Amino acid sequence: MAKSTLFKDGNNYGELILLISLLLLTPLIVLPFYPEETEYAYAFLIPAFFSAALGLMIFFGFRDKGGQPARPEFMSHMRSGSTPVLFVWCYAFLLGSLPFFIGGQLPFHLSLFESISGWTTTGLSVADIDALPHIFLFYRSFTQYCGGLGFIIMITMIIRNRRVASLYNAEGHMDMITPSLKGTAKIIARIYIIWLCLGTAAYTLCGMPVFDAVCHTMSAISTAGFSTQTLSIEAYNSIAIDIVTMVLMFIGATNFVIILSLMKGHFIESFRDTEFAFMVKVTVCFGLLTSCVLFISRGYSAGSALVHGFFGVITTFTTSGYSIEDYTLWPSVNVAALMFLMIIGGCAGSTAGGIKMNRTYYLLITMIRYLKDQIQSPIRVTTSSYKRNHISKEMDSKLTLNAGGFLVCYLLVYTAGTLILCASTGRSPGDCAFEFGSALGTVGLSNGITNPDASMVTLGTEMAAMIMGRLEIVMVLISMYNIYRDINSGFHKIKAEVLSNK
Repeated sequence: MAKSTLFKDGNNYGELILLISLLLLTPLIVLPFYPEETEYAYAFLIPAFFSAALGLMIFFGFRDKGGQPARPEFMSHMRSGSTPVLFVWCYAFLLGSLPFFIGGQLPFHLSLFESISGWTTTGLSVADIDALPHIFLFYRSFTQYCGGLGFIIMITMIIRNRRVASLYNAEGHMDMITPSLKGTAKIIARIYIIWLCLGTAAYTLCGMPVFDAVCHTMSAISTAGFSTQTLSIEAYNSIAIDIVTMVLMFIGATNFVIILSLMKGHFIESFRDTEFAFMVKVTVCFGLLTSCVLFISRGYSAGSALVHGFFGVITTFTTSGYSIEDYTLWPSVNVAALMFLMIIGGCAGSTAGGIKMNRTYYLLITMIRYLKDQIQSPIRVTTSSYKRNHISKEMDSKLTLNAGGFLVCYLLVYTAGTLILCASTGRSPGDCAFEFGSALGTVGLSNGITNPDASMVTLGTEMAAMIMGRLEIVMVLISMYNIYRDINSGFHKIKAEVLSNK
């Protein structure tokens, strides 16, 4: 059996499963504060117990005759980092749905939807928020907190395996803060914990209850959007809370390297980063545009227009999905702006979805260079550079090709998903484009298409969109191709063995 594969052995799969089992037990820390909800403990204990048993069986069970770790046959062809990443995320989706189902909160298909929306940091919900016990409200936000950090980041802090680097890249993490992958993972986790504490403290000082503050911070910093209130942030009717939310969402959509630089006080150097500077410009331009429209057409005061305009822009391009009003009732130009921002998303290497700011910048510069080439002498050679993580690089054809290819894939999926929603819901193309764009961009804003009574086709389409949005379309497509190839290869091997026995 080949040993030079992505995973050194099947034990790493067991470790990943054990990690998810442990995460499933975390919501039990809420019970000392709400002892009347102890009756729901079994909803978490049962799936966690059976999952842990499965993880231990894989961890200890697959060994060769010499007692050394061995790789199960069904894993032997998983040479791409994308396939194991898709495996662990799909396992989390399935396991994460069981507490809602076992606890009697939602039927299974809605439980699966809520689980996927949580782990992918989307925020679309089919649950009755007012009826959910505190332990499930905490669990929803906690899945988004963990989903934003990523399973591979967490497992990297535990296991020692050089091959885990391919998993790190496959999950969408692009940058190394330190030369050590394990060191990078630990720093990212520390940043996450620090901002959880800061956000909770800020919310509490602004008058938000502590439980709500913890839940909203977990969701905001992971650019997610689950709330403990049906009206989301609007329920608190506080400008101070609105501002804290905007800061947390913006931080969540920023590259971890830049966050660390900002926390160290290197502000000038951080703003020289091309992607971060571009994100700031996008925020200011679209924030002022939407604010002016609200001020002129809706009669908002100047201060209110700025808060509502910038909040709507930030919650959309960071793909967070929090709201302080119904954005579907905004003027058409503002709604169109939000739909455009859903596609753009936040920074690469952050918890945000969309095609990412860096790809948008590359494509914008490519367009500008093309127009200049058409106007100027064809002999003139133009080059462009960008600065990422304090390092200047030249934009080459491969960079723009990758960005363009990803954009085409994204728009094709966007179009197909919109058409499916049009067919399954009967709603207008604009409404369906908004809803599917929200799912694909892991935004979480809804115009009502997502609801408990939606058809299986509608919910299934959105679940697929959320998965592709969090793990990125290309990675999911590669994983599906690898799985198909492995199944096809296995089928042909079995067929050859049957024919040879004859």
